[in-house]
Parts: sequence; structure tokens; C-alpha cells
Amino acid sequence: MSNGGLGNQLFILAAAHYVGKIAPNRKIVIVHKKSFFSRNRQREFGLSAFRCECKQKIEYRESLLIPFVAKRLDEIKYRMPSLGKRLSNMFRYESVHSPQDFSVLRNPNGWVVTQGYFQDVKMVLEVEQVIKVELQEASN
Repeated sequence: MSNGGLGNQLFILAAAHYVGKIAPNRKIVIVHKKSFFSRNRQREFGLSAFRCECKQKIEYRESLLIPFVAKRLDEIKYRMPSLGKRLSNMFRYESVHSPQDFSVLRNPNGWVVTQGYFQDVKMVLEVEQVIKVELQEASN
């Protein structure tokens, strides 16, 4: 899921490419919280300018429900860890600190909703060429 400004969104895109490189048969969807009010234009979803015509077939979607459920699950996990863990497993939701922690890398079957903070330069360097091509295509 994508929150934050364009810089953070680019890290999320790099994480999606990283996962796609390691698990090439996975469908990857970046979900951005749908907003009816543009209170902060710096936080608008900017990745839709990228065509993502790459092997990973990354898609973008806006949603109200997925970010809402994810936020509630994080709150429950913080207050009641054991219940939060059970609910997260039931909803196939994970909050990770590094793309290397993605469960899809260990379990290639099914779907999972992943949220995290992915400012990892090493990961970006591994997919640098793909992102350079997409940046060039987006600027045309």
C-alpha cells in the first residue's frame, strides 16, 4: 500500500520491482488510499504516470477499504498482539520493515496485502535499470 509523497512512492515502486524480480509469477498491485479531498497535494498518488510495462506487470489501484482495514489491524496488533496476529493471518495482511521480509518470497501461493516502510537503497540498486527506463518513458 502506498502512502506518502512521491519519494516514498518511488521506494514502494522499487520494492514492487524487487519482489517481482524474485517472485516473477506474482501479480503485484500497489494500492493507494483513495481521497475525496485534496488537503495535501504533496501526498497525492504520483506513480500513475509510470506505465510499468515491465515483466512484473505492476498495477495501481485506489481503495478506501483496504487502507482502512490495514490501519485498524495495525491498531489491534499494537493493543492486543495475539488477537492482532490472528486477525492479520485471517485477512492475509502483513506489515514489514524490509522487502526481504515479504511473505511472498517464502510462500509463492495466494495473495497477501503488505504494508511497510521501504527506504532501502540496496533494493533500489538491484532494480535500477528497470526504474530508469520507466522514468524515461514517463517523462516523454
